[in-house]
Amino acid sequence: VLPINRIDLENPGEQYEYEELAPLLARISHQNKQIHRQIREMTEKQEEFSVITENMNEGLIVIDKKANIVSCNQSAADILEVEKPPMYTSVFALNRKEAFRSAAETALAGHRDEQALVLRNRTYQVIANPVEHDGQVVGAVMLVLDVTISAGNSPPMFHTSSRHR
Repeated sequence: VLPINRIDLENPGEQYEYEELAPLLARISHQNKQIHRQIREMTEKQEEFSVITENMNEGLIVIDKKANIVSCNQSAADILEVEKPPMYTSVFALNRKEAFRSAAETALAGHRDEQALVLRNRTYQVIANPVEHDGQVVGAVMLVLDVTISAGNSPPMFHTSSRHR
């Protein structure tokens, strides 16, 4: 047992003291390389996602099924006038207005929703869509768009596509 306990799992290919362990150590080495490659690819994808979402003008909020923030870009924080929240903070801490709350709750109930949100004399459209996996709602994606109109134009039309008020 002692030779097995002394194996350096980060560098298993360097320890062929026992020929019987060579196939196991080669397999561990191969899996380590594969794991490191997958982590590198995931990190690159995460960085790419961050660059894209942080350079959007629109607010983007991704929440889990418990209404906790999985991702929130800087534009959403700026629009809602909050510090960029840490992950897994309640989305309801971002804004307490009924329109915002309703959009999130409706999406988490499995229905798309659109709401008008007025902040600082500006009008925003909050669009919330449920995210489903295997027929179950696992979260929601919320977009916050500035739809403030210039003088002389008619106000934007908002509707809920899935429920009546």
